[in-house]
Amino acid sequence: MAEKRINYNQVFVSGEVLDILNIARMNQGTGQEAIRFTLKVETAPNESVNVDYFTSMFKSDGSPNQMFLGIETIANEIKTRAEDGKGDIVRCVCSLDNNLYYKDGEKKERFQISGTFCNREKYDDKGNPIDDKGEVVKSIKASQVWRVYTLIENIEEKEDDLGKYLEITGLINKYGKQGCNMTFRIHNEDMIEGFKSLYKIGDVGLLEGTVKSMVTSKSAGFGSRIKKSAFTFLEIEGGDEPLKDGDEILTDKNYPFTDKNIEAMREKIKEKNEKEKQRDIDKNGKTVEVSDDDVPF
Repeated sequence: MAEKRINYNQVFVSGEVLDILNIARMNQGTGQEAIRFTLKVETAPNESVNVDYFTSMFKSDGSPNQMFLGIETIANEIKTRAEDGKGDIVRCVCSLDNNLYYKDGEKKERFQISGTFCNREKYDDKGNPIDDKGEVVKSIKASQVWRVYTLIENIEEKEDDLGKYLEITGLINKYGKQGCNMTFRIHNEDMIEGFKSLYKIGDVGLLEGTVKSMVTSKSAGFGSRIKKSAFTFLEIEGGDEPLKDGDEILTDKNYPFTDKNIEAMREKIKEKNEKEKQRDIDKNGKTVEVSDDDVPF
């Protein structure tokens, strides 16, 4: 019997593709050739989530990456509402990641949703959704959800344009001994009390939620002169009790939150931070302004 694999970091995004953005083919003709793009997917009326794809043509050992052809096909063939009037319906399997870089010496860090797979809905000659075997299946429904095991590192009460909220920062695992810092929010008062009654700093548990957004004013003024921007964040909407001694998951050979693995993940985060800081200095110095187009996803 095959061993059940535990997903410590997973995101599902489904809906109509509104647009494909930032598509680029990099390092063509080399062993580092890769493709990247962003799918803007409508997950509810007037709500969308961006899914970032970055896939290399070859694996680290030089062998072909079988996933590359599938992702390349999506980039070349995907229909979007912006371009075609009606976009393909997709189901994206993803994970939470963070985008860390420096701009003019200032650290920038925000979450991103990194896509792994992307399945387009297929139809028979009667318009019914079908699977790869041609059998009729349920249609893909627009939705989004993230679920991630998190080591809680800080809990702080704050306030934003939506009111008082609880900010939770923690360490999550990406794969192997690779991890990243992640920040979450809880605005619902009952949820806040529920979280505070269960969790403390140092606990590890499965958290669940969705991507939320709010429009904020960026400058003083009135009417059409008020500059606004949309700010997206990860809203916690539920979770399990913290893990405790004796829980079966702690015996999983891939469990990422052992003391040794936590130390390794934090060390790699530190290395990435220093690398990005030096990259900013080498490329731009301290006086050259960097366009947002010049930074990674």
